[in-house]
Amino acid sequence: MPFTASEAEKALESESRRLARLLGLSHWDIAVALGRCEPDAMAEIQINEELSYASITIDHFKHSSVKEMLGSLRHEFLHILISPMYMYVEVLAEANPEGVRLMPELWERLEESVILQLEKTDIGRSNP
Repeated sequence: MPFTASEAEKALESESRRLARLLGLSHWDIAVALGRCEPDAMAEIQINEELSYASITIDHFKHSSVKEMLGSLRHEFLHILISPMYMYVEVLAEANPEGVRLMPELWERLEESVILQLEKTDIGRSNP
């Protein structure tokens, strides 16, 4: 690992504050920590929109640089940005119970598609 956990935590904290201001999420309580994620994930997020709370875990063992970790952090922040869309998915699921089986897969595809498009903008890039 070409960086220390302390260096990573300092960079993540600074970037978290910047992203919260940039994305209009300053009213959110967003916890960011280094830790282990699922085998197929470099970072994970838990969101509670009602409480305006999110917990982000960055798996520093799966990143080769702090810059790469900051990219994962930005990706997770974009999930917070679009989290109000979850409400619409829930309403659709209630309106169409037969379609509920397909909703998680469809939502994940839609969500990641939106996130990937946002990452191509200045919002999703490193320090503009």
